Amino acid sequence: MDMTLLKQHLRIDGNEEDELLQSYIDAAELLIRRETGKNYVLEAGEYVDIAGDMLFQQAVKMLVAHWYECRQPLATAVVEVPFAVTQLTSQIAMGGAYYAEDESAEETEGDP
Repeated sequence: MDMTLLKQHLRIDGNEEDELLQSYIDAAELLIRRETGKNYVLEAGEYVDIAGDMLFQQAVKMLVAHWYECRQPLATAVVEVPFAVTQLTSQIAMGGAYYAEDESAEETEGDP
């Protein structure tokens, strides 16, 4: 996830919170990969890391924005993840273009 793009999305100037934002990015990417079970997307006939996928990046941005904007003690309020994030992760989890592993490696292993 590009930090500049994320900061534009959040309307943040300066670098004071870059470390915090990076920790949110790392956690969001890991959470989405684990929740969906997907690591690759099929683009133009090739399996590429899901990190470059537009839906994945949008889900990461929205999840990071949610965490950044809702930084409050849990005892004061329970704030659910935005529905749009759930929709994006569901699309990644169930979409036919997303895969847990690079299946092209498996196809070549069985070839004589």
